Amino acid sequence: MSKARIAFLYAVVFGVLFSCATILGDGSSTIAANRSSGDVIKESIDPNLLKDENKIIFLRKVPSLREYGYEVHIKKGDYYERIAYEKLSGKYGWVLSKSDNPLMADFEIYVEDGYRVYGTDYRGALPDIAYVDELEKARELVGSHVWFIGSIRSEKGESYSPDKDGPERYDFSLFEQFTITDVTWDCFESSPVKFFLDDGDGNIRHWSGTVVNLNNNPFEFRKFWNVFTLEDPRETHPYWLESDWSVIKERKIKIGMTKEMLLMSLGDPEDINRTVTKDSVSEQFVYGDQYVYLENGVVTAWQD
Repeated sequence: MSKARIAFLYAVVFGVLFSCATILGDGSSTIAANRSSGDVIKESIDPNLLKDENKIIFLRKVPSLREYGYEVHIKKGDYYERIAYEKLSGKYGWVLSKSDNPLMADFEIYVEDGYRVYGTDYRGALPDIAYVDELEKARELVGSHVWFIGSIRSEKGESYSPDKDGPERYDFSLFEQFTITDVTWDCFESSPVKFFLDDGDGNIRHWSGTVVNLNNNPFEFRKFWNVFTLEDPRETHPYWLESDWSVIKERKIKIGMTKEMLLMSLGDPEDINRTVTKDSVSEQFVYGDQYVYLENGVVTAWQD
């Protein structure tokens, strides 16, 4: 038999075996073909695993950050590959697993298009992702009257739009009243919801933050209930003197003010040092370089 004929027969046999492996095998040849073509391998999943409380959305990013995509990867065979921003932007998914490590959380998400993505976040939160319940809870507040009670740091509100780079900045004053007219998604996991606030004169200001903090936001000034209240502060404290309100509105301290007045004026301290004795409780509230001293809940001194 000639060498050419032998080579021809080897080629035929190899081709038949390859075809059989593709049709009858365990699917590895098909996966390899999909991998080489760059297609995402889709899969079905048990609907019982897709729980409402774990439903998320990939937040749309500002234009300058889109080229970096999301901090997640798809698995292709034995390796992981970054997925393009456009494939995930605005898509819904469900968190299938997330580690409890506050410093380095591994997570797995099933995307609505039918595939899984994987990631590790080193801040303990899902990056550029929000839980859908955040917006649902915020929608319950639309139409509500709210009063600004945030700390000094909260007076400079920020929000973002996926249509442009750079923040929108708005100033807020203590005890200002607003009506929430609408809510929508923002662009960052630490402030996923944007509130539209009407000041009563037809002017709309934006404030972005979190309502239920499902994604471990560490910033206190981004938590809605630290910044706004549904009750008029003056009505909840009818026995405070006008002189007290004047001091609080100017964010000042005075000897004899109560702990509640202090918190209304300066907000939550960065730290509290407490000494408890048989007859008294002494506290030191730390606000940066300023220290406020209280005895049994009353301000007795401060240092700055």
